[in-house]
Amino acid sequence: MSEKRRFVIPAIIGLGLLTALPVLIALQGQTTPEKSKSLHQRFQQPDMGEVKSTFPRVSYTFEEISEPFRKAKSQKYGRVRTIDPNISENAQEMITADWEVGVDAVPVAKSVVIVLGIVVDAAAYLSDNKQGVYSEFKIEIEKVFKNDTDQELKKGDYLFAERDGGVVIFPTGFEKWVYIRSQRMPTKGRRYLFFLNRDFPLTGKQISDLNLLTAYEFKGELVTPLDFPGGETSPFLTFKGRKPEELIKTLKEGLKDSSCQPSDDGGGL
Repeated sequence: MSEKRRFVIPAIIGLGLLTALPVLIALQGQTTPEKSKSLHQRFQQPDMGEVKSTFPRVSYTFEEISEPFRKAKSQKYGRVRTIDPNISENAQEMITADWEVGVDAVPVAKSVVIVLGIVVDAAAYLSDNKQGVYSEFKIEIEKVFKNDTDQELKKGDYLFAERDGGVVIFPTGFEKWVYIRSQRMPTKGRRYLFFLNRDFPLTGKQISDLNLLTAYEFKGELVTPLDFPGGETSPFLTFKGRKPEELIKTLKEGLKDSSCQPSDDGGGL
């Protein structure tokens, strides 16, 4: 098998965002995990096929976006070109460099919204110019811990969060996977503690849209981090395998330290 090739995508050049955005990298064919190291006792290198399976999919189309709200939301994702309609079967699969270096295990200060909720829908969309892709998640709120937005949020409400990336399926059947390295996507029907902000890795700060900074899945009596930046040094491993109540306690302590009291909306935990 031929050696896998790496190169920097020039499309990001000239955007004036080089100091704030991660560098786009392309991999030939399937993405492979980094070289194995001595791993943290609670960290295992993720199976990249499993990671890819969490990503919503969208079929490539040249049709214009008709809904005004969707067109407005999708415009920002066309600023960095990750999708090329003139691809071939051996075209590169895209990834980005590591995200959020130095992010805390419980990123209270970096989040404008922190909620416990269930993903009731997940879908991928193309940018308005068909050169980018993003995923959107509809979240049914169970409890609000922080809300620094102008929108009232309470138990039973829905909110939408987005992440750069998704799987684009071309008419030939070829799939292009666009993702921020070390990020997974939340799964429909599952319960998470979400940390949301306005700072999108590829498109910068936004006024109204919410970026999924990170999340923890509450699966039974155990916590599972959604993301794994830094591998065995990931700060999120702090809570892997621990009880949800422990994470919530740390969150509430962080909110108190930041002078942001948790919302009392009648939710659990």
